[in-house]
Amino acid sequence: MSRRELTFGEKLFLGVMQTMSRLTQGYEVGFAEELIREHGIKGLREWGNKTLGTYNELCAHFGERDAHLLASFASFWNGCDYCAYGHLLAHNLHAFEENGSLFPIYEGELLALMRRRDGENLQMLEAQLGKPEYAKRLALLKRQYALQSGEAQPDPSQPDDAFLVKSIGLYQWVNECSIVVDAPAPPLGTIAKKKALQRTYEQARAAQQATGASQPSTSAPVAQG
Repeated sequence: MSRRELTFGEKLFLGVMQTMSRLTQGYEVGFAEELIREHGIKGLREWGNKTLGTYNELCAHFGERDAHLLASFASFWNGCDYCAYGHLLAHNLHAFEENGSLFPIYEGELLALMRRRDGENLQMLEAQLGKPEYAKRLALLKRQYALQSGEAQPDPSQPDDAFLVKSIGLYQWVNECSIVVDAPAPPLGTIAKKKALQRTYEQARAAQQATGASQPSTSAPVAQG
């Protein structure tokens, strides 16, 4: 079935929406047209308020960096490479900004990883995030997968579980529209406004890929803005 054309009014709204997104967030939402097609203008406002409210709860509980990581892998297990890529890139920029080091999982590898079995990717997470500084993030990702796959049930005594369930539900909803577009994606967060940071990060990743190093470090100051 072909997807319907947007009305003239919807196209105007889309243009304004993308302009405002560039100005306030630093990026355009690649699936904005599909959101309007699915929800209409009025419904999109309601959708936006609900999704943003839930995402803000995740940021408040986990911190913005780790909220992006959980958004990425919730989407990853759903098969949405656009959100998986964009949120992992945002996470990786936050991590790079913190100390100038590169997170072991590179957003450019996600498409290849998505062709592998879940068990293989869980082993990859264990191998790549085995250092003590990644222990909390590894535990969150493993627990999120267990809840998302149905291998575990939420435990009311574990404060993180309720928010992990929210991350899973949120991206099941978001990915219904985002799955129609493909990676690569921009950083899906306001860190996208820091263009100099992104250029420095890309240079560090390029050097990593050229040398085959797994975790290069940079002693140079991380560019801001």
